[in-house]
Amino acid sequence: MKSYSKEDCRFISIISWSENERYIREKTWYRDVVFLPFENILIPAPVDYDLVLKKQFGDYMIPVKGQSMHGTPLVMDVEHSYLDYLPKLRKQHKRDKWKYKWKYIKEIIKF
Repeated sequence: MKSYSKEDCRFISIISWSENERYIREKTWYRDVVFLPFENILIPAPVDYDLVLKKQFGDYMIPVKGQSMHGTPLVMDVEHSYLDYLPKLRKQHKRDKWKYKWKYIKEIIKF
């Protein structure tokens, strides 16, 4: 990290050394801070926040249906318990396969 000074670099990235293009950004985008309104407060953001967001997310102004961390849409139902959904989910995902996977995992981590 000490091979280059911050003055000599044109680009910056996250510390994990990711080679993913979306994490490599122009240093000038962060040259100053602007405060943007969010609900009842002001949030600090890079002066070129629009360029940062476009680099990270593409056209971030178009809403998309996102997924949960597990890769499937998140379902929230405040009227019913998750226990009501378990039989259907177990049938959909063939619970026997999960038993096999659990057996395999236990062997790996030596329970």
